[in-house]
Amino acid sequence: MEFFLVVLLIATLILWLKLNISGASRSGVLALWGMIFLMAMLQFNRVEFVKDGKLNYIHTHDYFHYLISSKYFEELGYDRLYVCSTAAFSEINKGQSEISAPNITLVRNLANPTIRIFPVDEDSQSACRQYFPGDRWQEFVGDLAVFLKYDNSQEKWQTIFSDMGNNATPAWYMLTRYISNNIPLNEVSLHFIAAIDLAIFFILIPLVIFFSFGPLATAGYFIVIFGNALAHTSWVHGSFGRALSLFSLALAYCLFHKGKNSLAALFFVLASSLRIFPIIFVFSLILFVFLDKEKRKISYTLMGYTCLWGVVFLFATYATYGIDAWQAFINMIGVRINMPGPFTIGLEKAFSFFFMSDSGIFKSDESLVVWLDKVSLIHGNYKTALMALGFVLGCGFVHGLRQLKQPMFSSVLLGFFMMFFFMTPLTYYYMFLALVLPVYRFGDGYRRELSPFMFLMMILAIWSYPVLRDLGYVLSDHEMTAQASLIILIFFFIYIKALAKARSLVA
Repeated sequence: MEFFLVVLLIATLILWLKLNISGASRSGVLALWGMIFLMAMLQFNRVEFVKDGKLNYIHTHDYFHYLISSKYFEELGYDRLYVCSTAAFSEINKGQSEISAPNITLVRNLANPTIRIFPVDEDSQSACRQYFPGDRWQEFVGDLAVFLKYDNSQEKWQTIFSDMGNNATPAWYMLTRYISNNIPLNEVSLHFIAAIDLAIFFILIPLVIFFSFGPLATAGYFIVIFGNALAHTSWVHGSFGRALSLFSLALAYCLFHKGKNSLAALFFVLASSLRIFPIIFVFSLILFVFLDKEKRKISYTLMGYTCLWGVVFLFATYATYGIDAWQAFINMIGVRINMPGPFTIGLEKAFSFFFMSDSGIFKSDESLVVWLDKVSLIHGNYKTALMALGFVLGCGFVHGLRQLKQPMFSSVLLGFFMMFFFMTPLTYYYMFLALVLPVYRFGDGYRRELSPFMFLMMILAIWSYPVLRDLGYVLSDHEMTAQASLIILIFFFIYIKALAKARSLVA
């Protein structure tokens, strides 16, 4: 199915480009939306939104992390989610409830996370109640029972408790707690809350793009949403609060396009407060606007409002949680960035491809841990060289992109570059690629020839590892994402060269 989907994706992309370049005809537009609808059906079939006559769109793994962490952040912080959840599981099994909880014996120690997982600390379990005032502990136990009624698989929950906790910012917790704490959790609301993100992804963001950029731009959004293997629907469906950052980022670009710079800055800051990495986009946008002498004054306005709203959000989170929450967040993110994971995409993951000569390293947990320790050490030794490579290529990338005179499009691409070369995030963070097509403005000259190349580069690169699996290659997640990262790296080299060539044609 993956191979057929990528063929359909490329065909849809080519038709979309043709309609933008040559003009939209009614038959062409109908064909385009028909192909997008078929892509959507293939994606929803992958997720199985309805299974055995029941709704099945909840992503238990992520939904648990986001919803429970949001509701009980003041009690759990960043390091007590797993140990207190296992304590609640024990209480559920001791009670008279018809619901049974899996027996979890190994969890990640979020207070001091390492590659290995360890037996549950019973002393930490027994201390959990003291962090929950009044009836909050019983409410916590009851909420976990709702999750277990939906899915109490031993394998599922062992995988959940082997993860790295929730990496949301204090600002995200500050905003989402009003939903998580004011809607009582039960079987109905469990599905309702999870549907909020789906409504944002598939209704709210498309509407914002439609009213700002038009129907073809909206079609471009759906093309990437249903074709982005790094953030496809089986990754982002049925969670909580994950769509807020992308919505804020999309709305910020739409407001900037309309000339409403103060509001655009507000939503850029909101997106950055929710997920941190969108700060790359706003400063990239400011940079490219500044490099255009005719629009330089706009960059000063955008920078001023960005700093103003940034101070407001920092003060609001400080007033809500204090400075300790941000310090804990920074410490947690520092650990996660430096720990290679199976679903990360970036320069360091591409580099690790050359240390995968023995596929047997992925056959057992212990051999995998040894390999991860080795890769972490190698990354540490070569980190300076990799950063230098990213800096040199980044300068060339910026120099080429400025010739396009498209600050919104260029800022999205530079954001992609910065995340890939300097952050190596989890795959679903690349969901922002859905904004690449909507913000591109078709014009004359080399830009018309260059844009399809960039889009094709993106599509081929992000679809590399699912197609490999579909073609029968038995690869671990580490191996597949390393190969995908290497392909993206190669395409970045090609695109930077193409930018330089395009510049020479118009010089």
